[in-house]
Amino acid sequence: MNQATFTFKPPKETDRVCLIGSFNQWDPEKGKMKKTDGNTFVKVLYLQDGDYPYLFMTDESEYYTDPDNRHKERNEYGAYNSVLRLGRRPPDVVHRLDRWANGEVVFKVKIASSGGGPASLRLVANETAAYETTAFLADGEWNYYLFRLRDEAVARSAFTYYFLLDGEKYAVADGVSSRKPEPDKRYVYDPGRLGSSRVPAWLTRAVFYHIFPDRFANGNLENDPEQTERWGERPTLTNYFGGDLQGVIDRLDYLSGLGVDTLYLNPVFASPSNHGYDISDFYRIAPRLGDENLWRQLVAEARKRRMRIVLDMVYNHTSTEFFAFQDVMEKGERSRFADWYYIEKYPVVVKPNPDYSCWFDYKHMPKLNLDNPDTKAYLQEATVYWLRQGISGFRVDTVKDIPHAFCKEMRSVVKAVNPEACLIGEVWESGEPWLRGDEFDGVTNYVFWGAATDFFAKRAIPLEVLIENLKRQLFEYPFPHLLAQANLLSSHDTVRFLSAVGGNKAVYSQAYAFLFAYPGVPLIYYGDEIGLEGGADPDNRRCMIWDGPLHDEGIKSRFARLIALRKQYRPLREGNAVFLEELAASRILALKREIRDEEVYFFANVSDNPITVDLSSCVPEDRRTSLIYPCERENPAALALQARDFAFVFAKRQPERGVLLENRGQIFD
Repeated sequence: MNQATFTFKPPKETDRVCLIGSFNQWDPEKGKMKKTDGNTFVKVLYLQDGDYPYLFMTDESEYYTDPDNRHKERNEYGAYNSVLRLGRRPPDVVHRLDRWANGEVVFKVKIASSGGGPASLRLVANETAAYETTAFLADGEWNYYLFRLRDEAVARSAFTYYFLLDGEKYAVADGVSSRKPEPDKRYVYDPGRLGSSRVPAWLTRAVFYHIFPDRFANGNLENDPEQTERWGERPTLTNYFGGDLQGVIDRLDYLSGLGVDTLYLNPVFASPSNHGYDISDFYRIAPRLGDENLWRQLVAEARKRRMRIVLDMVYNHTSTEFFAFQDVMEKGERSRFADWYYIEKYPVVVKPNPDYSCWFDYKHMPKLNLDNPDTKAYLQEATVYWLRQGISGFRVDTVKDIPHAFCKEMRSVVKAVNPEACLIGEVWESGEPWLRGDEFDGVTNYVFWGAATDFFAKRAIPLEVLIENLKRQLFEYPFPHLLAQANLLSSHDTVRFLSAVGGNKAVYSQAYAFLFAYPGVPLIYYGDEIGLEGGADPDNRRCMIWDGPLHDEGIKSRFARLIALRKQYRPLREGNAVFLEELAASRILALKREIRDEEVYFFANVSDNPITVDLSSCVPEDRRTSLIYPCERENPAALALQARDFAFVFAKRQPERGVLLENRGQIFD
């Protein structure tokens, strides 16, 4: 156990401060701090090794991060939590191999900066060859390096190697040392044992469309809940508007015409809420949405249009109306389901500050015990049931609250039924811990959302920091999973992006174009394609606008064009990603996607002034280029970008007589 002392001095006088975090289920009553001299509050906890997100909460329900802790991560509300890290410190050297496009082997090395600046790094192979590079990224805590193995003949041969830092220190798995590592301490490259994570091939080609069922389209007035609001009225946390599965069926041609090929639906199971995340029956469609026959019709109609369906699944908690929890309420400790939950006191009563663990202290969402074999078996069986009802995968809610062991078992269950089914985890911070090949195919890319929000909407960071934040992700994620992450700018948990940018449609379109250029699967929140606005939850769940002046056809046509570009040009789906950082000083956001002899370049003028981009300065001269957006033109010499304009350029390398494209004499890059 570790003793952790938390100290906080709020910015204004107050009588009460609570420490809330994952260690006490974010329950203020369990986190009351002791007031000491002046306006300072203290609390001591004893905790196991691990990472613990937390905040300080004052009497005024104001939330604060810890000013004495530099470790922070984004939370579900777009703000930040402090993170307490306890236990063995990470190694000074982290090294892994990755496979990029074309099967290219990439040596990734991350070395603790130890307060110093980035150094040069040399890869020494078999003591006979050395290849040097400079830091790909330096963030003050780590220096990041990449070696790209270019020569296919070398890639097929085994060799030992180590890293030499600044020509004088040796970097191996044991850390950084001034002594040359013995042969048994060196890394071994063995192409025969070089694994690579596998994700469904269709997933990396997909375009997702995110539907909140109650707000998308009302196709059947007869199943509307009582007191259903008139379509388009102001959404609240509890009201209904009658959207249903028939409404989705009725609009499939609209979605197909847009270019969408995968529907992601928020929970459709029986539930007492409009959002469905408090499931009361995992085997039944919510009556307000339809029934099992209508579900099968939706699956069939989607298949006719070559569209897939991905469902939202909640493993972390249930509704209090779920049969197991109802049994615990009725029978108490005698219930055979008592160990399905974390019950602290009997009898079980649904009340504020309940005597059972809940998700985010919401009394109507009791947390499941996922270590219980019976609980796991039930959820696995429900998962298999829906796979056999024709869905193509799941987006799994609140993954951070679920044990890794559970996720690994669930992946095995899902892939045994359908190896091509996808698993996307809802993650708000780096998804790397869940993307090691044995849990999820991809994650919701809130790292991208956070960086884009800070840059395009809040204008809180410079372009160089936007690029730095995303380069870290390019480094950390294994390449197959990088291509499978769900890139988003809006969701049912965030302010809609058009509202976030203050209604500026030029900035909005530019940010979405960048999303389509960035590695991963575009995830369009319903209505974003026509300029639907909305503030914080629940205002971000407004009814879809199907006609009238607020249904922006101009924005919709740009979305359709971006989707078409992604489908037409392979680099946008499968290519390596390289930022052209030299253009950032000119206020040009530039990204290159490359695979084999094809490249697509994205250029965005993020300034408020016209800028001309000389293509000869950033596109190699042996490429034949074509402007492919906003218009089509062969061999442009330059791009004249007005303020907030963006463009896509396709480039194809011209083969040279006697030279193999895959091997141009450069072994490492």
